[in-house]
Amino acid sequence: MAKELSHLSSRHHYIPQFYIKGFTDSQELLYVYKKTRDCIERNKGAKGVFYKKDPNTIIHNCEHISIIEDYTFSKTDDSLAKMFAPIGVLPNDGSLMNDTNRAVVKAMIVELFWRNPANDPIYNEMHGRATVNFRNVATGEMYQDSRREEQYKKDPMFKMIGRAGMSVKALQDIGAKKLSGWGFSKFWTFEKPVFVISDYPILFRKPPESHQDLFAGELYLPITHSRLYATHQFEGTHLTESDTPILNALLIAQSSEMVCSPSLQLLENAINCYKKIKQTEMLAYHTDRIFRKVAT
Repeated sequence: MAKELSHLSSRHHYIPQFYIKGFTDSQELLYVYKKTRDCIERNKGAKGVFYKKDPNTIIHNCEHISIIEDYTFSKTDDSLAKMFAPIGVLPNDGSLMNDTNRAVVKAMIVELFWRNPANDPIYNEMHGRATVNFRNVATGEMYQDSRREEQYKKDPMFKMIGRAGMSVKALQDIGAKKLSGWGFSKFWTFEKPVFVISDYPILFRKPPESHQDLFAGELYLPITHSRLYATHQFEGTHLTESDTPILNALLIAQSSEMVCSPSLQLLENAINCYKKIKQTEMLAYHTDRIFRKVAT
């Protein structure tokens, strides 16, 4: 079995490649801002950005197994890509905002959130608090064993599989309608590329701490470089193209390593806006302001 599931891939994308492609240019390439080095690179495709080396690879009996990446996440991405693609290209009329597309966007948010290494501390805290239940093979009854639970929680493989299961559990809850949605939501579409994609691509008004928070809070999610999705507490919208540099700057501010764009000018403008806001220590002000523009 291990031989059949042996190591296939080492580039494990925490942002799905199909989503990244929505921010590439006509040649499917990106300008990449390396935040720690403060420089811009060119000629990167979706395969070359937003990945880590082997974070989901399991080592079992000296075999490197990438079942989580090559089967669990790959299968999810293949299914989600087919449903997500139309949301980026269909006309932005009343039919775009329907129950099916809302569910697909929810699923996308789940994937982007729980696969992102920036959220490791949240998972680690939840993993530490979780109760592990065991099943008696003979009777079928569930029981708890604190010593065995402690051993499982210290096992890196168990922890890795549990992390992958967070996405699966949330997607199941979405399908079962156990997770309530937002008060109001809306798509914005622009005639040209105006949005960057960062290594933390969702802008939350308040950082979520649970599955429910992902859907109860206010957020912005660029769908592509020219389409945006937002959720907010109150009805009424007031977002214009002139606001997009601020939103991009806030996405850069919360990134850790890189930000990408199909346009050099778009990326440079976003970086300059970010640096200006950071220098004047106005990040909190602009975060609050850009969400107030929705809730007016």
